[in-house]
Amino acid sequence: MRKHYKHIELPIIDFFKEKGVNIAIEPSASRGADIVGISSALIGEAKHEKELRRDLDRAYWTNWNSTRQKFGGKPLDYRLAEHVPVGVCDLSNGAKGWVAVICGQLRHMVNKAKLTQGWIIYENFYSFEASLMESASFLREQRMISFCPPEHRENVGFLRIDYLSDKN
Repeated sequence: MRKHYKHIELPIIDFFKEKGVNIAIEPSASRGADIVGISSALIGEAKHEKELRRDLDRAYWTNWNSTRQKFGGKPLDYRLAEHVPVGVCDLSNGAKGWVAVICGQLRHMVNKAKLTQGWIIYENFYSFEASLMESASFLREQRMISFCPPEHRENVGFLRIDYLSDKN
């Protein structure tokens, strides 16, 4: 089942083990969270480099704003742009993609699990962290989330997101 993240499995497992949490990676295949806590409540969304290169700059934001697509808990008539501040349109394309991941994909899974916190795990943090931090900083300024500085293991980045309200 762990086919998408097999190549970055060890740093992910080790990172959460250091935090005292045993995890499962892709326990529900593509039907749920990529990372789920076994010994403690935890939800994480993992993004491997190939996926980020393919989808970050355009597909994530576009898909979460399409009224023609239903996927991953997104209702057909849901448009993320209606639930985030107008200033999101001034962000870089990569940052808009991360807004879709944070406020759409991860938020949906966190809400479904009745949690207020989730993790973004991303391969090749050197290439993708600037746009992730641009989006996270924007959402923090809007008082939608808080976060701690990103952490790293090998080439994998980890960002804990705390949701501050019931928006979305």
